[in-house]
Amino acid sequence: MIAAYCKKSYIFFLSLFLFFLSVTTKAQVVLNEVMAQPSGATTGPSSTQGLIGNGKEYIELYNKGCTAINVAGYFIACRSDFASPTINGGTFQIPNVAAATIPAKGHLVIGNSISSTNAASVDIVVSSYVSNYCIYSANFLLSNSDGWVGLYDAAGNPIDALYWASASTNISQAADFGGVPCVPTGSAVVLESAQQINTSFAGVLSYLPLNATSGVTYSRIPDGGTWTSLN
Repeated sequence: MIAAYCKKSYIFFLSLFLFFLSVTTKAQVVLNEVMAQPSGATTGPSSTQGLIGNGKEYIELYNKGCTAINVAGYFIACRSDFASPTINGGTFQIPNVAAATIPAKGHLVIGNSISSTNAASVDIVVSSYVSNYCIYSANFLLSNSDGWVGLYDAAGNPIDALYWASASTNISQAADFGGVPCVPTGSAVVLESAQQINTSFAGVLSYLPLNATSGVTYSRIPDGGTWTSLN
């Protein structure tokens, strides 16, 4: 079914090749699902939160394209300074492993070994690659309240990002969205904050209202489609 779709689309996209060279196109790989507040989490750090340790948070990527793509070296980052001097978030650089090659119309789930009741559904366990991440506190925490997460290519260019807040205008709050993410030791790239992405990379940053309850994801419906807060 996937192959047939891609074959039918090939001629159409080939005919528009020169056009697409002249404009900014959307990323082939996108953020597809974000579990920012697992069930049992509170408004602050808890044993259920985080992408490492005992946390159950996870991030899913989706390959919208018709060919496999290797995302080894890509970065996933977030930062929130609202609880200063404690800063939440961190950055994870996807390791060069077999799972980093996402098949056409396929997924890559990044999280913890207990992010799912089926451990096999987590393709890359963050805590297994200590040299690939930097964190600000004891865990890699996605904010439950106003927060964001960005996907960057290996050169540090933002290719997809999402922020959630009680109002879209909250993007102006520097404590929530203005902090520049850290990078793992040895990396020379500079990653943009949510505010910088919003200003300089039109169409990359999406907004969703806050989830009303824990245990509910921010998801694209269908895969690769429109962001939805499944309250």
